[in-house]
Amino acid sequence: MPKKINTQNPTPHQQLFKSTTAKIIDHFLTFNTYEYSKTEIAQATQTSLRTIIRELPNLENNGIIIHTRSIGQAEMYQTNNQNPIIKHLQKTQLLIAQNLNNQTKQQPQPLLLSHQEIKKQTVITKQPVLTVQT
Repeated sequence: MPKKINTQNPTPHQQLFKSTTAKIIDHFLTFNTYEYSKTEIAQATQTSLRTIIRELPNLENNGIIIHTRSIGQAEMYQTNNQNPIIKHLQKTQLLIAQNLNNQTKQQPQPLLLSHQEIKKQTVITKQPVLTVQT
C-alpha cells in the first residue's frame, strides 16, 4: 500500500483549488484501488486527523469515496470508482498536471553559482542568479 503523496509540491487539484479537500481528493484519485483508515489518510496527506474526520463525510455524501468496511474500530474508505465524477476528476487531475509540467518547462531555470564563480563572472546576464554557500 502506498505510504503518502509527495507533499513537496502541491497536488494537481490542490494547485488549482488551494485546499486540503483537494489534497485528500488527489490522494484518493492517485491511489484509487486501496482502502484507507482515517489515520492512514491523515498520515498519507500530511493532514490533521481532525481535518480528515471533518472532510470525509462531505466526500462520502458526494459519492467521491465510499465506506468499505470496519476493522475493529477503524473505518476503511476507498475511491468510489463507479461514480462518473471520479472519471472526470481523474481527467482533470491529468490535465492540471500536464499544464503545470508545461509551465515549468517554459520558465527559465535559474543559474546556480558558487561565490568563486560569481567573482569570476564578468558578463552580466538577465537570468536571476542564486548563490550557493561554499
